[in-house]
Amino acid sequence: MAKDKEEKHESASGAEEPKKSGGLGTGAIIGIIGGFVVLLAVLVAVFFLFIMPKLSGDAKGKGKDSTHTEKDHGGDSGHDGASTEDDELTYKSVNIRVGKIITLKEFILNANGSLKNFVVADVGIEIPKTKHEMEEEDKKLEQILEKGKAEGGDGHGGGGGGEGTKIDDMLGEGVELVVRDKILGILAARSKEDLQQVAVRDSLRKQIQVEIQPYFRKIKVRNVYFSRFIIQ
Repeated sequence: MAKDKEEKHESASGAEEPKKSGGLGTGAIIGIIGGFVVLLAVLVAVFFLFIMPKLSGDAKGKGKDSTHTEKDHGGDSGHDGASTEDDELTYKSVNIRVGKIITLKEFILNANGSLKNFVVADVGIEIPKTKHEMEEEDKKLEQILEKGKAEGGDGHGGGGGGEGTKIDDMLGEGVELVVRDKILGILAARSKEDLQQVAVRDSLRKQIQVEIQPYFRKIKVRNVYFSRFIIQ
């Protein structure tokens, strides 16, 4: 019996031990992949929730700063641009050519429907200047400017205009009388209340322009002005 036990023990100890398999099991690999995915998800969430808003805020702040800087610099250039525009506007204003003005003074009449109220008006009729007149006007202006520069001034000044052009001198004797009568009739047709309205006076200017145009024949009546308009 003792001998049999010893043989069994020797056979058991002499038997080869099974080899342990190397590497990780399937469950461990799945666990590692799952952990990596969870970590990646956490990193992405942190980026979008915390880091990205901060970066966006910094970018906006820089954008505002650059905008303010551009506005500050642009303000200076804007003033330069404005002065340039003002210069151009002044230049254009200087080159607005007013036509020849024929002044008909002291229209005195009663307002329509009233014997107590009367109107006093002076009417200016604008017609184009001839080419010769415009050339002479330009020469005179150049002389005034040159004289002003020589004297250290701004070139403004010069005397006033003359007595103005007479209608009869241009269109023949008696035409001015007819034109004055036409204007008197247009003004007298309006009541005191009408004549006190600016819009009505503007329409009167247009009406006078249209109705006196035939008497000027080929000379265009460019505009009609009231240099004085008093209602008493």
